[in-house]
Amino acid sequence: MKENSYHLRLKKFLDNNKVNYRHIIYTNKCHSVAEAAKTSGENIENFVKNICLLDEQKNLIVAILLAKDRADLKKIANLVNAKKLKMTPYKDVKTFTSYPAGGVPSFGYSANFLIDSNVLNKDFIITGGGDEYSLIKIATKDLIALNSALVCDIKES
Repeated sequence: MKENSYHLRLKKFLDNNKVNYRHIIYTNKCHSVAEAAKTSGENIENFVKNICLLDEQKNLIVAILLAKDRADLKKIANLVNAKKLKMTPYKDVKTFTSYPAGGVPSFGYSANFLIDSNVLNKDFIITGGGDEYSLIKIATKDLIALNSALVCDIKES
């Protein structure tokens, strides 16, 4: 698969922020973490998932967790002072992030980013690369710098 406008925009963002990264484009979809791990041959333990949530005012909150973990919506709502959060509808993910669902990166668009503290145990993470056919591998320290995230406990206990 060739680079597309999503890839180019994401790479420009990363290059402008002067971080080291690896952008990998595949011919198979990487929509789910399981598909991404299988396609890439990378250990699933190094993947993060980006849970796109909306508060009552339709502000985007992105919860970044290790692939194996589940987000605790009550914890997240308390952290962002929201009465209620809902998952961003699949069809609306692109409207809020400018990237299609299944390829949303952990940075590069406007949102309130929350990173689960367990992510910090990784030297690097693998996240969405702009579409369902690509991934980004990046140092965890750069991830935090790129999205000015709040590091906190947001996974289910």
